[in-house]
Amino acid sequence: TANGGNPWADVARTSLLLTVGARNARGLLSPLTQLGMPIYQRTYLAHYRSLVPDPDGLFDRWLPVMAAARLNENIAGEREELLKLAQ
Repeated sequence: TANGGNPWADVARTSLLLTVGARNARGLLSPLTQLGMPIYQRTYLAHYRSLVPDPDGLFDRWLPVMAAARLNENIAGEREELLKLAQ
């Protein structure tokens, strides 16, 4: 729903959903999906970086911000991992 702002914020949030969110949802995902999710996340990030270079490290700067924002959503099972990423 956003049409402005830094696109690396969106990439960081998507990456969190594909890592922390996917690990938290293991019981809801098929074994094949669970196995493929880390590969998909790495491929997604590598492809985005090939299209939009990140020489200033914006992804790494946005990741803790998005982790802190996701903490505010109070999703059971994600708190500890998000706290580590937010620090």
